[in-house]
Amino acid sequence: MTVALVAPGSLYFDRWNQLDISVKRQIKFGRYAVTPSFELYNTLNSSVVVNALQIYGPTYLRPLGTLPGRLMRLGAQFKF
Repeated sequence: MTVALVAPGSLYFDRWNQLDISVKRQIKFGRYAVTPSFELYNTLNSSVVVNALQIYGPTYLRPLGTLPGRLMRLGAQFKF
């Protein structure tokens, strides 16, 4: 038998506050162009719980997953 201990829609996790930054700049060399880019995800390094164990017992609401940490990406686009 399954018994609901908490009413559906009444238990929520903390709000996600995530800041992503992206910087790009096109540089031209005659008829060629290169666009280097720098992107930084989750800049504020928020570690909000996105999933938790919902089985009643000593592990009730134990975090199963959090928002991934900071991630940096470098890239370039070449046009010729």
